[in-house]
Amino acid sequence: MSLGKELLKREEVAYVARTIGQFNIDLKVEVFVRSNDDLINLIEEVKAMDGVKELIWSEIIEVVGRTNHIPAQVLEALKAKAAVKPLR
Repeated sequence: MSLGKELLKREEVAYVARTIGQFNIDLKVEVFVRSNDDLINLIEEVKAMDGVKELIWSEIIEVVGRTNHIPAQVLEALKAKAAVKPLR
């Protein structure tokens, strides 16, 4: 977690998330950079950080679409959970 918190201090980092899955990626980091040079420099700096074993990057070339729809069953479950929590 310390690596993730260190990454969050960087201006170009939008978020850091812990992940599991097919490639056993421990952290997923979304960044916004101005140029390819900025990206290359960031990649090299992250690869040099303690605890980084491998770095895989990808970039979005096109957003196919977005949906803001949250399934009704998820909303109901969240409402039920919120109703049980005491307000502070």
